[in-house]
Amino acid sequence: MESDELDSPQQGQSARSRQASGSPNEKIISQLCLHPHYQDPQRFAWLGPRGVRIGKVDLNPDRPMDILVEEQRIPPRRVEGRLECPLAISLSEFHVLLLFPSRIQALSIYTKEVMYEDSLTLDVGVAVGLSCDPTSEFHYLFTPTTTIKYRPNDENRYVWRVFLESGEYAKALVIARARQQLDPAAYQYVLRRQADKYIADKSYTAAAEILSESTESFETIVLKFLSTDGERRGGLKLLLENKLVKCNSSSPEERMKRDAIVLWLLEEQLTELSELRKELGKQQEAAEQMAHLKRFFIKKPVLEAIQTHQKAVYRLISSHADLEVQLFLANALKDYDVALNIYLIREQYKDALDLINSLGNPKLLYAFGPKIVPYIPAQLFGSIIGNEQISPLKLFPTLVLCQEKEDMAIQALKYLEWAITTQIGEHWRELHNMIILLYARFRPKKLHQYLLDGGSNKHNLPYDLDFAIRTCVQYKQEKSLIYLYCVSELFSEAVDRALKESLDLAKECAHLMDEEDELSFEPKYPKEMRRNIWMKIAKHIITKENNAVKCIDLLKESKDALSIQDVLPLFPEFTKIEHFKEPLCECLKDHSVKIQDLQDKMKEAMQIAEEIRVKTDKLQERVIVIKSGDMCASCSKGLSGRPFYAHACRHFFHRECLEDIAMSFLNESERKKLEKLIDEEQKILQRLELNERVGSKADVEQLEMDYEKRAMAIDNLLGAECPLCGNRAIDEIDKPFFSDENYELEAETQFIISNRRLFEGSTILELGSGATGVVGITAAKIGAKRVYLTDIRDKRLTQILRRNIEQNGVGDIAQIRNFKFPATDWTELSTTDRLLAELPGLDYILASDVFYDPSVFVPLAQTSQRILSRFPTARLYFSYQNRDDNWRIRLKDFGLKASLIRICDSKRHTFQLGEIYKPRENREINKMFAGIEGGGTSSKLVFVDQNGEQIKCADSSSTNVYLDGFEKTAEHIATWVRSEAKKHNVQLPLQGLGMGLSGAEDDDQNARFVEYLKTAHGDIAEHFYLASDAVATVAANFEQGVVIIAGTGSSCRMLLNDGSVHGVGGWGHAIGDQGSAFWITNRAMRMLFDDDDGLESAPGSTDLLRELLLKHFNVTNKTGLLDFLYSKFNKSSVATFTKFMADYGSDACVAKCFFDGGEMLGRHLKAVSRHMDEELLSDVPVLVVGLVFKSWSLLKPGFISAIRGSKIRKVSLFNLTENCAFGAAVLVAKKAGVKITHRAEKQLFDTILL
Repeated sequence: MESDELDSPQQGQSARSRQASGSPNEKIISQLCLHPHYQDPQRFAWLGPRGVRIGKVDLNPDRPMDILVEEQRIPPRRVEGRLECPLAISLSEFHVLLLFPSRIQALSIYTKEVMYEDSLTLDVGVAVGLSCDPTSEFHYLFTPTTTIKYRPNDENRYVWRVFLESGEYAKALVIARARQQLDPAAYQYVLRRQADKYIADKSYTAAAEILSESTESFETIVLKFLSTDGERRGGLKLLLENKLVKCNSSSPEERMKRDAIVLWLLEEQLTELSELRKELGKQQEAAEQMAHLKRFFIKKPVLEAIQTHQKAVYRLISSHADLEVQLFLANALKDYDVALNIYLIREQYKDALDLINSLGNPKLLYAFGPKIVPYIPAQLFGSIIGNEQISPLKLFPTLVLCQEKEDMAIQALKYLEWAITTQIGEHWRELHNMIILLYARFRPKKLHQYLLDGGSNKHNLPYDLDFAIRTCVQYKQEKSLIYLYCVSELFSEAVDRALKESLDLAKECAHLMDEEDELSFEPKYPKEMRRNIWMKIAKHIITKENNAVKCIDLLKESKDALSIQDVLPLFPEFTKIEHFKEPLCECLKDHSVKIQDLQDKMKEAMQIAEEIRVKTDKLQERVIVIKSGDMCASCSKGLSGRPFYAHACRHFFHRECLEDIAMSFLNESERKKLEKLIDEEQKILQRLELNERVGSKADVEQLEMDYEKRAMAIDNLLGAECPLCGNRAIDEIDKPFFSDENYELEAETQFIISNRRLFEGSTILELGSGATGVVGITAAKIGAKRVYLTDIRDKRLTQILRRNIEQNGVGDIAQIRNFKFPATDWTELSTTDRLLAELPGLDYILASDVFYDPSVFVPLAQTSQRILSRFPTARLYFSYQNRDDNWRIRLKDFGLKASLIRICDSKRHTFQLGEIYKPRENREINKMFAGIEGGGTSSKLVFVDQNGEQIKCADSSSTNVYLDGFEKTAEHIATWVRSEAKKHNVQLPLQGLGMGLSGAEDDDQNARFVEYLKTAHGDIAEHFYLASDAVATVAANFEQGVVIIAGTGSSCRMLLNDGSVHGVGGWGHAIGDQGSAFWITNRAMRMLFDDDDGLESAPGSTDLLRELLLKHFNVTNKTGLLDFLYSKFNKSSVATFTKFMADYGSDACVAKCFFDGGEMLGRHLKAVSRHMDEELLSDVPVLVVGLVFKSWSLLKPGFISAIRGSKIRKVSLFNLTENCAFGAAVLVAKKAGVKITHRAEKQLFDTILL
């Protein structure tokens, strides 16, 4: 900038000098404008005598005079021969505003073109000045009379193009980006121009950075970078990475685009990595590329894309044969199968094993163990010894490979030797068989000791005996083979082979036969069998060694299996006695001593037998005094009032109890004989009773003699000896607990047997089975699928338990699991976990008297919680002697609940039978009830939820509490409910159990039965309710109403809203049953007899009635009908005549019988109507039940006649739509505070308006 232009600037940024006259010859001297106004200025415009100068402001110049750097000058224009100078100027970002007296112009700083011009009108006046507000950036033009405001509007709309044309792409891009919303096409145009420039300059990464913001099609952009040139590939990678960052995975299309970019990027990076690895001296670059690739893999969108196309990615990496990349990716994806395979391909077996161990996943070990073990057997087996999470059986494919090489076999044996000491491994024969195989092939010296440790009982061997024999034959292990022959009880073959080896070995085989039976303590094998074996040895000594003295020594060694008589024939004909004189004499002395011992024992036995005979004779003459308190040894009830047997041992039995017990002791022929005698005795008694009324004295005497003969024969069978301490009882001691003939004898009093349908097909765990295993064996006998018997690890206990299992024939069902469960070990929950891990499923746990000490209650509860948490639907049934009453409270702390099933009192103790279970969550959401309809011949059970949805169950036999008694009926109901609940997956206890039972009319008796059911079987329901079947039938169909039942018998019951019940009838045929089929038949018979006797005339001729009666009952005269009412009385048979007679309703006598029956039924309704309110009287709903109502047309006249004149105004009769069982459920639900919805529609039968 020239200095003379700076000679006289006025003070201030807009200083001006003008004469007041306003002559045009007066000039503006100077004006300086800066921009921006509100911060450090970057640009200036200076109005001077020679025009407007524009430039930059440098606030940090080298010289003070260089603060203003002029870039361009705008000289004054010449107009009509004179210069036109601006009055004032103002500066914006891209323009300079020039003010003239009559107009204002905006000139572009860059092009000097007039971008805007505004002329002043005459009314505004002549411009005076121009200024700028630095805050709002408004430009104010003012005249003597007016001020005009200007503001730049989109002043940069063309500036980007100016920069673009001048090659200042960065500035053009900044402006275009700022205007992107206003002019997006300009922004994209600048991007393309700048990218083209970069590509032309071979700056591909910069071009990629720019084009990643372009909206141009992806394919078009990518084509600019496709080349094998390394620089272009770098640009392509950057472009793809930027595009990947901007991908949105919200739509399938975007995800597809993302996945394509990821795969492309991966291909490019793998190619680049491969090329770097091939070039010499590029190791550092290759390492950096690998690090970049790893960072690429862990990016979230990359991982998502790879997981979607995992197989494709693996194939892509495999095509580059880059195992390192594939391994890293597999670990990143936690695809350990692939990672392990890569380790194996790279022969990094130790790394593979370390990975398996770090993951702790046994499945990986099972899968890859066979591939690793040939290379590092010591490390593999060393890492798993002591790890009980590894199943040796599933590791078997790995173990099988170890028989190929000795080093593998040695390591496998170390593991197997440990595995068979664990509770799980010790029972797997496969492991023991593998040990035998490896021992036989690689460690033969250990094989024989191992077989000896396994014992000689072939039924309890841990290994497969046949396999062991085959293995020993294959690998020529002669000594072990001989021992296995002995274990197989092939002693003859064993000794034959042993004699070929050594005499001592043969003797060892023979001595194995000296083993005693565990129970009898007698030699296990017959003496004759032992003698034959020793004879083989003796023959060998004579024939091979010709040593008679040595042969005589066998007599002692054989433990009396051989005698001198046995071996003498073996000696040569000319053997001299001197050779074995001394041993022979010694042998004879021993025999003499034994003979003397036998004589002494015989003498003692004869003395004992004589004493027994004398005592027996005395007992025959002994008088037994029966006391009033003496009870039956079977049923524990008093002897008085019933026939009984008394034995000399003071065991007393009711006759019927003794009959039941005797059936188990008698053989088949004796049982049949006893049954025949009892049947004949009953028939004779019936005939005797009849003949005493109508027969002759001679007949009675003959029958009495016949009866005495039968009774004496029965006495000979039943009373010969006491069933508890007689000879037969002694003979039964060694028989199994439950034989096929008698194991069900106590089915109604033993919980497991009586609930056999509950346990059939179930998996059962018994805790604390003891040596007998009675509970578990019983469960196996009644049909359980699998039973696990557990107790403390004790060899003797296990042997006895296994023997009991085998003798009861349940070896294929029952399994023994040694389980440390004494009082001090209940807290060892790891033992429980190991057992639970083995169980595939569990339905029931049985525990007999394990709650024996209050100190173990908490540990036992923890164990129960552990088991029931693993199998939440299982139930634990236990028996408990009443020692501590706090057990139920303690169980609540463990999220468990207990229910009492029954209480059993003995003479000395009180026992409780109960169940423990895990309560289901949200039980109130869907409450389940059950209802039972109990008839005289069959019963029905239904499960009902609160919405009225029903689950109908299989029918069962009669449940008449008054005929069968409390105990039998309660047992039957509980067993039935448990079995059906299991079948239909209904969890117990139910919310309520309602019962509508035949004959349940006595409220006090009903209450006692309900209380007994709660006490004896409280596990099945929380609430109980018992009513008659009639009341339950009403509840099944109405909330309140009447039921009239007219079948074989009759009754009427009314249920009101308040739950009260009112009834008429139901008292049996002797004083009730009016209107029933039996009553109508009886009325017909009475009409016939009364008419014939002249006592009461029939309404018409009785000829047809007589004919029908004689024909139906198959008698020749009316007196024959009396047998059916007395000696041959059967209520149901008599009642059937009503149905037969109904077909002849047109006959006057028949019609009268039905009229009278209908009248009696109507009187029932009239009788209960006195308890009805006005609302109910206006329309009485009546449910009619029974076959008699099939003849309603004959009954209806009498029925209407009976109720006419009562307060009843209308009767609506309905057929049965819901059974009694549903009604029983409704009643118990009502008691529990729940209303069950009636879903079935009522079926109107008839309507009577009065």
